[in-house]
Amino acid sequence: MNSQDHLQLELFSQPKTGAHPEKGAYSRKFLNYIWSYEKTILTALGIIITVIASYSLGMERGKRSAITPQPAATLEKKEADIALPKKVVIEPKKINTEAITPKGYTIQLASYKTHSFAQKEANKLKKNGHLPLILSKGQYVILCVGNFPDRNSAQSLLSELKKQYQGCYIRRL
Repeated sequence: MNSQDHLQLELFSQPKTGAHPEKGAYSRKFLNYIWSYEKTILTALGIIITVIASYSLGMERGKRSAITPQPAATLEKKEADIALPKKVVIEPKKINTEAITPKGYTIQLASYKTHSFAQKEANKLKKNGHLPLILSKGQYVILCVGNFPDRNSAQSLLSELKKQYQGCYIRRL
């Protein structure tokens, strides 16, 4: 049996001392160097994958929570925790329009986002002898003048007001 083992060893070439090392010897040294840090590398890769997965799941959860409405009770609680200053709502003064019963036609002069601007302009019109009318339409306040039974009676005042208010027109009440 010893002779057979010896014969098998002869089949493989053994490097001689002083001979050049094989090409694979350098690559084996590099692999051995990496394998010595195998646990550290695998742990770092595991941590990176866990962080990426957690981040993406958190983003998905955040998107879903942003889409779904929150109950009103939790919203009130959050607002109370923030301690924002309370909003003060000032009711604008309205012109007494009981004398003008809306029927027929009027001349629309302008539209405003706030009632206070419309009120200031209405006061100017009152001083000039006109009968202003303030109407609310959605989020705008419309300033009109006069109450006419038909279009022809409003036409004479319209030509006078077009000098001061560009784009004014006759409209139905």
